[in-house]
Amino acid sequence: MSGTVGIIANDNARYSLFAISLTQLSVPRNTTIDWSLTSDRIYGRNILTERMLDRGSEWLMFLDDDHVFPTNIVNRLLAHQVDIVGSLYLQRQHPFRPICYDTQADNGRYEYIDLTQFGPDDLVQVMALGTGGMLIRAEVFHKMPFPWFEHGVASEDLIFCRKAGELGFDVYCDLGVRLGHMTQTSIWPDHQDGQWNVGFAIADRFSLNVGIEPHTEEEQRLAEEPVGVTPQ
Repeated sequence: MSGTVGIIANDNARYSLFAISLTQLSVPRNTTIDWSLTSDRIYGRNILTERMLDRGSEWLMFLDDDHVFPTNIVNRLLAHQVDIVGSLYLQRQHPFRPICYDTQADNGRYEYIDLTQFGPDDLVQVMALGTGGMLIRAEVFHKMPFPWFEHGVASEDLIFCRKAGELGFDVYCDLGVRLGHMTQTSIWPDHQDGQWNVGFAIADRFSLNVGIEPHTEEEQRLAEEPVGVTPQ
């Protein structure tokens, strides 16, 4: 089986923690590492996809340069043998909601996944999730008309997942594959002592955790806002 790890480098890979994660990444044989250096991540995803299909790869794994990730991310996601499976990561702004949506309300808006319903290693079928840390089989791109990723009212992540769902492809999130989303600090989805938390890695020296509670009524109201204004 041949595959491609496609790296979206919006910031020219300036993040040192991303570089460290990449050097430690474990991949199967016949895996190509391909880069897109561009300020437009949507253009970059389409370019990486096009090149992946041209070389005959059977899958594409997106990694974004504002993430840090576990060394076994590719092999673990491949082992699920599903068409689309992604990782769990959080928005960089408070209240740090998961960039993962598990249901769709009657008004057509996506609702954030409630992590308190699940265990730390569950594979969960979802409506949509972020494409950073997502593995996609080539069959999806063969069946989906170009452009695979596009600008719109919602983010390209949600648009892609919606189009894939309309074509009959299921989307999954592996809650055991958790990415750090970097700003001045890394913010992690974490699970300790039977509870989901937001983990903060400060200057790579120590970590803090803040508990993730079930959605309040206010949280649910905010979750029902149009997906196009969701900060990522």
